[in-house]
Amino acid sequence: MAPRHQLRLGLVQINVTDLGEAWRFYVDALGLPGAERLGRGKPFHLAVEGAPEVLVYRVERMALRHYPDDTGVTLVFYTPDIKATVADWKAKGVEFVPIAWSRDKSGIAETPFGPFIAFRDPFGNVHELLQPG
Repeated sequence: MAPRHQLRLGLVQINVTDLGEAWRFYVDALGLPGAERLGRGKPFHLAVEGAPEVLVYRVERMALRHYPDDTGVTLVFYTPDIKATVADWKAKGVEFVPIAWSRDKSGIAETPFGPFIAFRDPFGNVHELLQPG
């Protein structure tokens, strides 16, 4: 018997307190393609290839997330060369969260899925960067 309601993932929302700063981080620093929706300073989406729509939306205040112990949405971005991406993003001011069990000073840890590291946006949202193995 088919499900009564066929569900699919429609969008992922990243909450931020400053849309201009969010654009500078996600589009300018990380290099993700962005599309403004309603004009400057309004919610926008990131056009991440092969992914559901990622909506960047303004909220009044953020709750500090203590990664990896607190819950929250974590976007995992794939990269073909994690060390090169980390070096590029560090040069652009991206704050990385070293993985506690990493075996080297880079903070990049090995997993069955490939090497990964976490990073924080200017609003405290934590995402991960993974080089699929």
